[in-house]
Amino acid sequence: ITQTVVDSTEFPPLETDQSWARIPNLTGDFAQTIIPTPEAENLAGSRGDAPVFSHASGAFDTAISVEITAPGSTEIRFTTDGREPVSGSTLYSGPVVVSSTTGLRARAWYTTQEPSLTTSASYLFGLPADREIPVISLVLDPEEFDEIHTNFDERGRAWERGAFVAVMSPDGSVVQESGAGLRLHGGFSRSADKRSFRLYFRNAYGNREWSLPWLERSPNDSFEQLVLRAGGNDGFLVPSTSQLNEVTLIRDQVLRDWFADQGHFAADGFFGALYINGEYRGIYNATERISNDTMERVSGADEWDIIKGSWTFETKFFTEATDGDPAAWNDFLAWHTSSDLSTDQDFEELKERIDYRNFLDWMALNIVAQNEDWPHNNWISSRERGNPAARFSFHEWDAEWGLGLRPQGWQSDTLLWTQGDNFHNSASHNGFIAPLSNLFNGNDLNRLGVNPPVNGILDHPQGVRDFVSAVEDFLNFEFATEKATEEFDAYVSLLETEIPREAARWHASSIFSESQLNSRWPVAVQNLRNFIANRPAIVRNLITSEFGLPGTRRITFNRSGSGEGTAAINGHVVSLPWTGTFFDGSITELIAIPAINSQFDGWTGAITSSEPGLDYSVSAGGDLSVTLVFNQSTGEGPLPGDVIFNEYWVNDDPTDYLIGMIEGDWIELLVVRDMVDMRGMRLTDNENVGDLESIEDGDGSLILPEIPALAAVRSGTIILVLSSTNETNDASFPADDLDAADGRLVFYRANGSLDETTDPGFGLGTDDGSIALVAPGALPSFLDDIGIDFIAEGLRVTPETFFNAPSGVFFPNPFGGIGTNDGAVFLNDGDGMWNNDDGQDPVRGDFVPGPGGWIVDPGATFTGDEDAGSPNLLTPGYPNTGQIITPLIPPGTGSTWSIR
Repeated sequence: ITQTVVDSTEFPPLETDQSWARIPNLTGDFAQTIIPTPEAENLAGSRGDAPVFSHASGAFDTAISVEITAPGSTEIRFTTDGREPVSGSTLYSGPVVVSSTTGLRARAWYTTQEPSLTTSASYLFGLPADREIPVISLVLDPEEFDEIHTNFDERGRAWERGAFVAVMSPDGSVVQESGAGLRLHGGFSRSADKRSFRLYFRNAYGNREWSLPWLERSPNDSFEQLVLRAGGNDGFLVPSTSQLNEVTLIRDQVLRDWFADQGHFAADGFFGALYINGEYRGIYNATERISNDTMERVSGADEWDIIKGSWTFETKFFTEATDGDPAAWNDFLAWHTSSDLSTDQDFEELKERIDYRNFLDWMALNIVAQNEDWPHNNWISSRERGNPAARFSFHEWDAEWGLGLRPQGWQSDTLLWTQGDNFHNSASHNGFIAPLSNLFNGNDLNRLGVNPPVNGILDHPQGVRDFVSAVEDFLNFEFATEKATEEFDAYVSLLETEIPREAARWHASSIFSESQLNSRWPVAVQNLRNFIANRPAIVRNLITSEFGLPGTRRITFNRSGSGEGTAAINGHVVSLPWTGTFFDGSITELIAIPAINSQFDGWTGAITSSEPGLDYSVSAGGDLSVTLVFNQSTGEGPLPGDVIFNEYWVNDDPTDYLIGMIEGDWIELLVVRDMVDMRGMRLTDNENVGDLESIEDGDGSLILPEIPALAAVRSGTIILVLSSTNETNDASFPADDLDAADGRLVFYRANGSLDETTDPGFGLGTDDGSIALVAPGALPSFLDDIGIDFIAEGLRVTPETFFNAPSGVFFPNPFGGIGTNDGAVFLNDGDGMWNNDDGQDPVRGDFVPGPGGWIVDPGATFTGDEDAGSPNLLTPGYPNTGQIITPLIPPGTGSTWSIR
């Protein structure tokens, strides 16, 4: 079909309330205008430039004199009380002296243009020198703030008010700022004196996507909503003396951290000292909100159903859709009610409807943590909308009742509580077991008989085994006493100097005095440490009793021999020696992982085998000892860094490169050491080196063929892999280029040279995606494959989790924030060599490499995407622009990465 372009335009970034229109109407050139005229003649109109302040937002010790400039303006007016400047506001006539905490806001007026947008800044004075947490400063019209604060039961966009937000380090040296919409947040706590808030970053206020360095798991320019949690149940305003004696303000944050440690997406967060119009409001936990926007960033999919479990005194527990609609969730519950999870068929179908591992890990976390404001309440689930293959995943959220806050503390039988044997299973609380309790164990404990008979996960033997394994893993790893205490104490160190200020601010609203709040907090902190130390034994007893297990065994894993190595236990890499506690009868996946230049020679002690990977059934009896024997390697094979990722692109628009027209995803490898055997190497986006189970999740591998051209690849060879199949690439690459005489090899997925059937599903992603290049080991299962290189777009998958070992491949700074049509280019590292492990690039959008040699997310100006005349500095199949392909590593000398 021949298509004719009738009209087209390319437009620059537009500010708030700007249009792009032909002026005069129909015939003129396109121009920016601030006068929208739908179904009417286009009109020209412009807004004058916003004022510029001589001092940026920050913290100050002495008075400052702020000059405000707006060239060409007729007048500048400003406010210092949070209000937007209007024509009657104070007229600027000279520098504004600021000597106390102030929100300064200014607008400029012009003769022939409309008044400018408002410029705002937060100037903070007298900040405490001992503060360890960032400062969050909100500036807004005080009357509008009082309006939303007073009408705390009101919700929605109608009760959102514009504000200026500045987040800065305690000394004011690092500042992120933007306009945002402010709302109240929460349910039961909305009427408390200390209330939670929600920030919306929209184009109407300023930056739509925000970055904060204190959100370490979130890539740059990645979130559009931020919740400021006041700490309702784990805060100084709770009305119960026994509960107040346990308050730390830390519980929810550390539980979300542990959920992330389990390998699941968890909303990131940090603690900050909040000021509103200069008034100190106390300690707040700022966190991402689980929303459609958040899940779009995480997955790349556009539309999501976000389902939330809530509770009120009037309705008791109920379910609502905070984004999307509840239709798919209700369909799932209806399916469960009509199914029998004790049968293999329905049990397997369940795994197609929910993220089964995610659900069991989430259950294990909250049961161990003694969260008793759940699972009838305070849960969030997400599912990609409109995708028949999508599954529901569950998120840790609002878990403040956990970790000993409730009566009985670490001795509580939360396993029974979670199955439904609690006060919610009564006529006064809807009279039936909450849906998630029902899913977990059917309605076995329903005392009222309201629900029809239905079986849950624990009614299937495999469900019991998998849940016991999830609890075992959480206790051995994420909740291991030393680790969990260290992570909790890190937050204690951040908050301990701020607690007296929190107590001084809110004691008048508390049943405790200021001195009591200050004296009880260290006691509550120690109580939580005691919970971490004592809870594992209680939970293990609950599990053995509930499921009739003989008991538990402590197994110590040691290392011997002339070589080095470690072990992966159920996917967790541990340093040897290491001791864990296992339930009798559990199946434990063990993998021996030799270090570089070492080889694994067998298991001795309680296990005798030469296989590097095996499943071990824990038998009843005494404590056990296992030794892994590693010796110096007698062979020479590919080493980490012999081949590196040199360039890659995601969702590339059809672009004409030197090598030809390319569309979609592509990866470029550079061979660094001479004469590398690349036969059987694979590119994989699985979550770990031996993860074949993730095939169902759409992850997979592209495996290079066993051909002579790859048997001894010379240094300097560039290997281009085109992983998207389409008509553009079909036309440009009808056959693979397997002749390396020109220093290049090309593999196009559609041509059949690459093996994608052994581990199908390979694809590049734009959020939290990761790619590894691995060389084949001896095992066909991939379990002993050798890590060659690794790159990532987020923190969820790291080289350690990917390779199950410190394999010599590192990547401390991933490519956070790559968009839907972007990528990264490597030049040389700071020494002019080929260590590409440092992915930081502080300034995105240019073509200047960061200190590690990577150019991340270069702007459209440099990629041929801005207009027909812009240069394209991307060079798939050729050395990268500005790259020097020397010096490379000669044969037989080993890789420079082998000593890292």
